Amino acid sequence: MYFESTNLKIIVVTISKEFKVGLLAVVCFVLVYYGFHFLKGVDFFSPAHQYIVVYDKLDGLVESNPVQINGLNIGRVREIRIDPALSHRLLVTIDIDRSIDLNEKSVAYLSSLGVLGPKCITLEVNKGSRTLQKGDTILSGKVDDMMGMMTKKATPLLDSLDQIMGNVNGLLAEYKGMSVEIRKILVNTQNMTASFSGIAADNRQQIKTTMDNAAKISSSLAESQKKIEPLLTKMNTFADSLNALKLAATVNKANALVGELNKTMTAINTKKGSAGKLIYNDSLYNGLNKTLLSLDSLLVDFRKKPKRYVHFSLFGRKDK
Repeated sequence: MYFESTNLKIIVVTISKEFKVGLLAVVCFVLVYYGFHFLKGVDFFSPAHQYIVVYDKLDGLVESNPVQINGLNIGRVREIRIDPALSHRLLVTIDIDRSIDLNEKSVAYLSSLGVLGPKCITLEVNKGSRTLQKGDTILSGKVDDMMGMMTKKATPLLDSLDQIMGNVNGLLAEYKGMSVEIRKILVNTQNMTASFSGIAADNRQQIKTTMDNAAKISSSLAESQKKIEPLLTKMNTFADSLNALKLAATVNKANALVGELNKTMTAINTKKGSAGKLIYNDSLYNGLNKTLLSLDSLLVDFRKKPKRYVHFSLFGRKDK
């Protein structure tokens, strides 16, 4: 649209609605893109250096996860790729604030934000002699989180539980065949119990009569015991008296024998009687000794000259 006057020229440009919609779409796309990356931790206004960390496993680490030092975010994970030249190990590119100086002894540990939080990279800056430049590789490490520690602790426990369950299954398999026998035993026991119950019910009156008779017998025995106790007392007294009489007679006989023995020993000691003379007089010993000597001489002479004592003649002839 064009307006012209003598003193002033005004040019009015009319913008179509399609252009306005397209421009608004581009602006919204740019805002969404930068806002999304800003929410992911990308700071477009602070300069950063890029470093590379090599890991065997990431355990859930993704792009835009934070990089921290002592709990403070100083960067983010920029890119993750696989390097076939390093046995398909994972190359993680991280953006670090330029104000942080890293050296060759710095270590990038793979850890977690809390117990159930996302993964992050924790930097440990140690003393070194050489400062890392942009694009250098940082040493890698791994810190066990709570879940990893629980997994390590639970693994032996699970192994033990598996072994226990195996033993239990073995025992169940061994006793599975005995279940039929146990069931038969229980059925037989139940039948025997029922039979005993039936017998008890059928003979209830007889059992009651037997129990009454047993009670009567017990009462009779108690009364008999009361009557027997005085009799037993008298018998014990009589036995004691009899034993006393027998003991007195035996003692009297023993005393008499001892008296006679004393008399005999007294007579022997006083050299009276044959026994005393035999013990204290040696004439009997001497006579016996002489007799034995004479008998010995006679036997010697008889052995040397038997004809002197024995005469034998067939015709009645006499020897001189």
